Parts: sequence; structure tokens; C-alpha cells
Amino acid sequence: MLKQIKIYGILLPLLFLMTIIPLKAQDAGAVTAPAVPGARPDIPGMLGLEFGWLLAPDFPSIMDLNFIGSFILTPYYKFDIHITHSNFSVHPGISLSSGKFSFDENITLVSRPTTDGYDTDLIGLDTLFSLATIKKSKLNTVYFEIPLEITYRTKRDYPKQSFKLTVGAKGGVLIDAKTKYIYKQDNQTKKSKQKEKYDLNTWRVMLVGKIGYGSFNLFYNYSLLPIFKNEKGPLGTEAQQMSFGISFDLF
Repeated sequence: MLKQIKIYGILLPLLFLMTIIPLKAQDAGAVTAPAVPGARPDIPGMLGLEFGWLLAPDFPSIMDLNFIGSFILTPYYKFDIHITHSNFSVHPGISLSSGKFSFDENITLVSRPTTDGYDTDLIGLDTLFSLATIKKSKLNTVYFEIPLEITYRTKRDYPKQSFKLTVGAKGGVLIDAKTKYIYKQDNQTKKSKQKEKYDLNTWRVMLVGKIGYGSFNLFYNYSLLPIFKNEKGPLGTEAQQMSFGISFDLF
């Protein structure tokens, strides 16, 4: 039942956006780009992919991240709504953001019972597997997001030959979280996963900035809310998430 609720929670907003927003754009006088060389296909939206690296500079030193292993992958679908005949356009849509925090140290998150519930804490994997070799340890999060962006293009009718600047924001809700660590013991490589919320912030609000050409962008995202709930993070951390990387529109 919970899985069905999550699926419906993703599909229903998508269906709403795909039906209502194009109609609103037509009512508002949105115009369609002419069929000229380099113009994007006449479709109601843009499907794309965002890939980048995660940063959390304010994490305690024991939670320092491995840069290469800490990344974010975000498929998205957005509408391209021109603002009258100007070079500006609005892009509402949906996205699914999967982030992986890879720890430098051999640690993982645990939920410890308390008198009034649970607290999120850290534990050294060496204490769990004294005769094992720890390969990697990660915290994975998945957020369902609703972005809203405004873009300026230098060439309105030739988007694939245009420089562009984008600013905006996106709100998200946590739909999945788990820890994962890989270790080698008795000449066998083993994996362990624990699916919990670990006092992660249920909600996320990100500021978005992009600069690009054609279908490609360089992006930078900054969270206005901490990764963990206030005073609930391990060692009291209130670090905020940042990410940067590249994104590209598939069509």
C-alpha cells in the first residue's frame, strides 16, 4: 500500500502538469517557436538529466565526504513556456533527485532508541567488523521535487544556438533513504543496507542557478534547509547541501 501511495504521489502531479500547464500557457498567450533550423521539437516539455557532485562543507570532520563518490543524479521533466514575445521563458516541472553521500571514514549512521523515540548517531564500522576490510560507506537519499525556473536566451527562436542564463528554485520531499556499506570478510565481498529516515529533513528547498549553451548547462544548487532536522543530525550537525555539475536536455 505504501509503495502504491508513493507511485501515485509521483504520477498524479506529472499528469496534472502535463494537462493543465500547456492549457494555461495557451490561455496566457504563449507562442510556439517557428519551425526553423536549430529550433527544438514542438513538444509540450523537456526531458533531461542533471549530474553533479555533492558538498556538505559544514559536516563534522569525521563525516568528511569522498568527493568522487559523493554525487547526485536527477532526471527531470519541465515545460518551456515563453513569456509573450520576449527572450524569457518559465519552466515548471518535476524531478527525482538521488544523492549519494560517500564518507571518507569507516563510519555509518545508526538510529539509537531513547526514552522519547530515536536519535541518529554515528558508529565506526571497525567496531562491527573487526576482522574485515571496509571498502566504502554511503548515505543515499531520494527526493521528489517540483522545480520552477526562469530562463533568458540570447536567441529566442534558435534555442540550440543560444546562450542562456537560468535562475529558480525547487521544493522537494524525502521519499527514500538508506545507508549502504561494502566490506570484505573471509575473502568474500559483502554488502549491507539499512533503510531508515535517520532524522533527515523531510522537506528541501533549493536555490538553482545555471549558465549554458544550447541543450547543455553548468549548474549550482544550494539548499536553504539543513540536511538533517534541527538538532537531530549526528553530532548536532546542521550542514546544508550544495551541488554543482552539468545538465542537458534530451529533447
